[in-house]
Amino acid sequence: MDKDILITTLLDRVQRCEDVIEKLRAEFREVKAENTLLRQENERLKQEIERLKEKLILKNSRNSSKPPSTEIHPPKRTQSLRKSSGRKPGGQAGHKGSTLEMVADPDVIDKRTTIKNLQNVLAALKVIARNDPTLVVA
Repeated sequence: MDKDILITTLLDRVQRCEDVIEKLRAEFREVKAENTLLRQENERLKQEIERLKEKLILKNSRNSSKPPSTEIHPPKRTQSLRKSSGRKPGGQAGHKGSTLEMVADPDVIDKRTTIKNLQNVLAALKVIARNDPTLVVA
């Protein structure tokens, strides 16, 4: 009888093991199907990221109507190759300047400019004379 009980117990254990194995196989099939779907989605998302990166790189404020304030990384300015001399800009202290000196006999006199200037001065004097009766302008 011990043999029959032992056989029955072993058969019962084998049946429970087969049930567990079947459940694990079903779960494995579900996980495998989910894994396949996740891999497909992962690949699609990678492609989408690449497409967006290319779009972001190709379009910036310099080659599209996109305003500069919307850029993530603003374009870098080109830098001058000049080295700083340490001096302030403009004329340097101690440098003798050169100015075009007036001459007694100029080569060319632009009379239009001279006449125009005189007319402007005369008009200004007439306006001043209207406000100040002590001034007489002919």
